[in-house]
This record gives sequence, C-alpha cells and structure tokens, in this order.
Amino acid sequence: MPSATVLVNNTSGKAPLKTKASLPLNAISKTNGDYLPNSHGVKYDYATTEVGGNTDILDKQASTEFGDWRDEFFRDGYTVVKEAIPRERALDYQRQALEWFGKFPFGFNINDKSTWVNDKLPVMMKGGMILNYCAAHEKWVWEARCERGVIEPFAKLWGTDELLVSFDAVNITLPGRTDVKWAPWPHIDQAPTRKGLACAQGIINLSEAGPRDGGLQLLQGSSKLFEQFFEEHPPKPKDADSPGQLDWYGFSLEDVKWFEDHGCKLIKVDAEPGDVIIWDSRTVHYAKLPESDTVRTIIYATYTPAKLASPNDIALKADLFHRYEATTHWPHCNIFGQGKALRDGNICPGEREEPLEKPQLTDKLLKLAGWRQRLVGLCAVSKTEPYSNSYYWGHDLDGEPDTLWGLEGYHHPVGFFMNHVSSDTFKEEMRLVDEDKLLRNTQGLGSPDYDLHHYDLFSGFVTRENDADAHAEDSFVVVIHYWALNGKRKQLLGALADFADRVTALEKLPPVTIQSFAVLKELNDLNLASVYIR
Repeated sequence: MPSATVLVNNTSGKAPLKTKASLPLNAISKTNGDYLPNSHGVKYDYATTEVGGNTDILDKQASTEFGDWRDEFFRDGYTVVKEAIPRERALDYQRQALEWFGKFPFGFNINDKSTWVNDKLPVMMKGGMILNYCAAHEKWVWEARCERGVIEPFAKLWGTDELLVSFDAVNITLPGRTDVKWAPWPHIDQAPTRKGLACAQGIINLSEAGPRDGGLQLLQGSSKLFEQFFEEHPPKPKDADSPGQLDWYGFSLEDVKWFEDHGCKLIKVDAEPGDVIIWDSRTVHYAKLPESDTVRTIIYATYTPAKLASPNDIALKADLFHRYEATTHWPHCNIFGQGKALRDGNICPGEREEPLEKPQLTDKLLKLAGWRQRLVGLCAVSKTEPYSNSYYWGHDLDGEPDTLWGLEGYHHPVGFFMNHVSSDTFKEEMRLVDEDKLLRNTQGLGSPDYDLHHYDLFSGFVTRENDADAHAEDSFVVVIHYWALNGKRKQLLGALADFADRVTALEKLPPVTIQSFAVLKELNDLNLASVYIR
C-alpha cells in the first residue's frame, strides 16, 4: 500500500503568525447550492419558541476599553489569546489526540493516505468534528480544558472563576481528502431571538493554523450587525429535532453578501499550538479545510458562569457527564446529548460506553463539569447532620474515586454510615442525588451500598430498622476512630495514610477483599481521625 509522510506540525520555531488575510466573497461559494439546508424534519417558529439562558453580563462591557485582547473581541467579534498553553504541552496534547484517533478498529493509519477515507475513520461531521465515541470525556481532552491558561481568559471575560465548561466536540481534520463532500456553511451559534452577546465560544488550538492550514473563518464585525440583520430578515421557522437546535442559524450567499455590503470582511483566523481562539456566538463563521499537509487538531471549549445554569440544566449536564456524552458549545443551558454515532443507519461498531482513558476526577474538573454545583445542596445540609462533617482524605483501592468525597474542602455526608437519624432535609437531598444517578458509588437511601453490612466501633453491626433483611452478610463496612493528643493530629493522619499506602502496595491482598481504605479527617473534632474500610 502506498505510504505518505504527514506534516503534523511545523516545529521550526518560526515567529508567531500574525496574518489576517481578507478573502473575497467568491472564496466562500459560487452558488446558493453550496449552502447546506437544515433538514431535521420538525419546524420550530422562532417567534413562539422560548430560548432560555440569556444574560447581559458581556453586553455591559462592550463599550469599555480594557487595553488587552478584550478590546479586539468586542470590536471584531473574535480574538486570539496567545500561548494559553505552552507550545510543547499543546503539541503533546495533539500527539495524544492522534494516538487516540488511530485506535479505532477501522484500519486507519496516519502514515497511509489510502486509509484516509470514510470507511476507515470514525463518523465525523464536516470531515473532522467528532461528537461521539465518548471523545468529549477522554483524559487528554479534560486535561486541556482544565489548563489554567485556557480558563483564565474566560474568567477575565465573565468576571468570575466560578465557571462551567461545555462538553463539546474535538476536531481532527485530515488534509487532502477527496472523499468528503464539503461546502461552506456560514452560520451563527446563537438563536436570532436572543438579545445581545449571550455566549463567547472557544477553540483550544493544538496544531498550526496558518494561512494555508485548516482553521476558523469568520466575517469580521458581523456580530455588531446581528440585531439589524434579523430586523431586516426575520428568521423563518426552522427544521430541527428539538428547540435546543434553534441556537444554530445558517446563512445563504445573499445573506453573506449583505454582511459584506455592510463592511464585514471574511477573515481566516491564524493561530499556533497552545493559542485559544475566542469568538462571539453572533459572529458569522465556518471552517476552512487545510490546503497544507497539517492535520488540524483542536478542542472546542466554551466557559460560562455557573450561576447562569438552572438546577434542571445542572442535573441534565451531570447525567450526560455520567454517560460520557457530548453536548453543544453551551455550558449552562441548551443541554442535550449527541447520542451514539450512526453508520449506515445503525450504531457504529466503534462506539464506546466509556473513554479509552478516563480523566482524573479532580476538584477543578468536577467544578467545571457541574457536578459540584449539583451537590451543593447535599453538602450544605450535611453540616447539620450528626457525625457528618467529614471529607475524604485517601483513595479507593479499585482506582475509582468516590465523586462525592472528591469535592475537597466541602462538608460531606460521611456520618450516615453511623447509627444516627438523618433529618428530612438530608434525606430529600440524598434522594435527589440517588434519583439523578450522579454518583457511581452512592451511599444514599435505597442505593446498593446501603445493603452492605455495617460495623461501627461504637455501635457494632448497624442495621436498617426499616429494612433489616436488605443487609448482605458477605460484605461490610468497618469504621474505626482514633483521637490524637492536642496538636498531634497531623502525625496521626500521616501514620494512617502510610498504613493505607502499605495496604495498597500489598502484592497479595488477604482472603477478604478490601475495596476501599480511606482516611477520614473530621472537621468538628480537630483531634479525631477515622479509618473507613469497605
């Protein structure tokens, strides 16, 4: 089979790219037929369908002079934040992305261009966008989303670091493909009926995006004409599967000509590995296919304030996170999943139930994913529960961290392992957590862990008075308490943690399987530490 050497990135150390080439209108399309129509089959009228999640936070800043990249963002509808991720680390993310891309069971080989065809590749939209296969929750994707330099521009823009992130697609576009039917699709990602600037979208750029490389193209300044355009061109009812898809609106050739006649220029946005592109969702944009040998590699990532999300949207987001599904670019509203990839009308045989490599559930990740917001109610009422003010300080031996205890710094309901009566408020919050299946290992009312046989140093074997028969006899939890002398708890915790590490390191565990060995650091009694063994 013929082989080819592919230029993944130019690592020659050339000067930062600054080109912003203005493209003629005919670079987009020659005929109206090039524009892809909406064809979802169900019509929604913009005039009568409500689209929620609006905010005026960004609009209030639009006339302010900042003296940094925000001026360009509000003026032109986009900006490039340079070196948000160090270049070498961004290139390493691209390496991981391409390794992941090569693990589908279809026969793709990045060094063999004869395999750069649809039947050798995962199902993708527009020749590169991957919405399925749990891609949005791969470890390398989450690590890039959690980069401080990526989050900080959005925190600066919104005025808060209490943010949610979208579970958006990744894009791996192979250059020179001839089997893809491609046409420009100028569009916006904000419903015409939304007022003002509701969302700032983002791209984490992992590859070169110079003038001849694939990348983002947009009509510079079109965001400022958003309301005027739709006053003159009222949106028609749209074919869509759900009202959530109203936040995508496509434009015809005549529409694009209207924007050009009003002073907008088609710009190819240039960027380097590690740069973050941020653009106004009202900016007319689409992608340019590569003309070079560079494999376009990006992660779509948008951040918005967590306070904008409704409790229902947080619950929906948490459920999709639990199922490793992708959403759209909206982090706080318009929450719906992308489902499984379909090939020839059937679920693609390369689909997955979980990522190839799961992310580490850090506090930062859980915060961005919305899980922490979903559990705030439970964590708050746990402060009032007897013996419940503890948090996790250790690890599970099976490698699966308990996501509730992963929220370091909060008060967490550990006390309900003890023999005490929970308040009605606590029971209700626990019921909601159980109902939404937010935790993989929930110690809640009616959950599997309640069927364990519990042993407490004070109470002996603990039973559920309302359902004593539910307790298993072949599994149990042991909780042992230790009190340190004043000022000596740090040493006690260290000794217990060392004990946990030595148990973890045992090559041969005892006949009784130890699933979890955790050290609990009590918050009310500063001399108390507990060992929890499952």
